[in-house]
Amino acid sequence: MSTRTGDAITVHDVTKSFRADRSLWRRLRRVPGTASRAVLDKVCVSVTRGEIFGLVGANGAGKTTLLKILSTVLIPECGSVMIDGIDGLADPAQVRRRLAVVPADERALFWRVSATENVRLFASLYGLMGRERDDAVARALELVGLGDVGRQHVGSFSSGMRQRTLIARALVTRPPILIMDEPTRSLDPVTARELRRFIRDVLCTQLGATILLATHSTEEAMQLCDRAALLVRGRVVATDTLSNLQHSIGGARVRVRIDAFSEARARALLHLPTTTTTPTVDGMITLEARLPDIAHAPVVVEALVRAGVRIAEFGPVPLTLADLLDAAAAPARAKDDEHHA
Repeated sequence: MSTRTGDAITVHDVTKSFRADRSLWRRLRRVPGTASRAVLDKVCVSVTRGEIFGLVGANGAGKTTLLKILSTVLIPECGSVMIDGIDGLADPAQVRRRLAVVPADERALFWRVSATENVRLFASLYGLMGRERDDAVARALELVGLGDVGRQHVGSFSSGMRQRTLIARALVTRPPILIMDEPTRSLDPVTARELRRFIRDVLCTQLGATILLATHSTEEAMQLCDRAALLVRGRVVATDTLSNLQHSIGGARVRVRIDAFSEARARALLHLPTTTTTPTVDGMITLEARLPDIAHAPVVVEALVRAGVRIAEFGPVPLTLADLLDAAAAPARAKDDEHHA
């Protein structure tokens, strides 16, 4: 693993477009296809060595396309890519020695053979042979917690074990940079939490790897990433720590579950519209409100109790991707409003 300081990944003004596929009828009739669509538009990203950096965006935002460019699978129309000080466009072979990709799809594995054979195959493709290869395979499987089940067929594994096999495959050459594409996408909440802990404690802290992680989950980004870039329709609209991005939204959301008879008083105190919510069978309703800051929560609870509102639950609402994207798009909306004023 690399011990140098500075940027492990630098992306500058990367643009990539795809032409929409024409239908069979259009091709037979030689009807021209539609214009190219920019999947990435002048993307700039810098990832510091040793950090976990998130690419956060909805499906179709361009995350996977950018990961493919970084891993030398795709070539951009313009822009530059530096991986661990190496020009990714001029010397892709050297780049592939410095990074490894952990794909999201379990089908990237051979299910009818063992985990050991899966990892051994990729070790061989990277040029490892004989005892060196076998030691590297055993070490990688042990590191991800599969040392005792390496001889079992991958088809018998759980989704979490398959994801760890994909990670072992990436670690077999000990690359300083790991690219992970939605690593918890197919996992249940408990397994996803365990894998996130493994990524943070083992891959980043113990091994010192630089990790670029693509996700559409703000929960995952909040738990894992030191910094993140918000990608919207191929453009980076914000880059910062998740804490700063959260503060940029301007306040905190809370959810409160109360007695339906107290709704009018609660809405008045929380400055909510005076509408009526249908209660559940237990006579309770749930309201959401925005506070200037989560630190105001105790004051709000005290005010509700003094007003005679019976509170069953009160807590923060997790930050959503929509919240982040709305906050990031706010400056652009403000400029549009000024332009049309």
